Amino acid sequence: MKHFLIYILSLMYITTQAQRPVKTTATNKVKSDFSIYTDAPNSFSLTYPNTWKIRVTDSSEKSKVFVKTPSEGINDLFNENINVMVRFIPNAENLSAKDFQQSIKTALEDKLKNYTLLNDKIIKWNGVDAYHIEYKATQKSGEVEIDLQIMQRLVLKKNYLYTVTYTATQNSSKIFYDQAAEIVNSFKIK
Repeated sequence: MKHFLIYILSLMYITTQAQRPVKTTATNKVKSDFSIYTDAPNSFSLTYPNTWKIRVTDSSEKSKVFVKTPSEGINDLFNENINVMVRFIPNAENLSAKDFQQSIKTALEDKLKNYTLLNDKIIKWNGVDAYHIEYKATQKSGEVEIDLQIMQRLVLKKNYLYTVTYTATQNSSKIFYDQAAEIVNSFKIK
């Protein structure tokens, strides 16, 4: 459980780090307006709209991939994004989504400014129980505080914790929410 709490704290840092540029990769077409990204080493794939930009991280970053929304214009200071984190959790064979549900909520409430829980539940995802949580919080990005709305899904499969996070400003969270939910729902563990 200690490893898991450390991981949760790192999630809070990652949500505001999606703005740094890194290399991108080619993807295969799925349908006319979507592409598919496959990460063979981490055993997952997802689909995303062609209007969104994908950024694959190098091995030193905790997130494996970022998928960012198109710019909403010159005044758009934050690109809503989805990131995927994969972490090996030793001795996690007997952990379930229900086991870490309360720990996550408590850690977020303790560490995030203006934290407000919007929704949390255990769902079936990728054939196993997963934890789905949505919340609002204020986080600092440089010298600016940003009011964020976040949707996360966490699933533990074969001792690997997969976390898919949609991060948006509270003012624009609904603009891309349906597309973000479609991307999250497309996430497949192989």
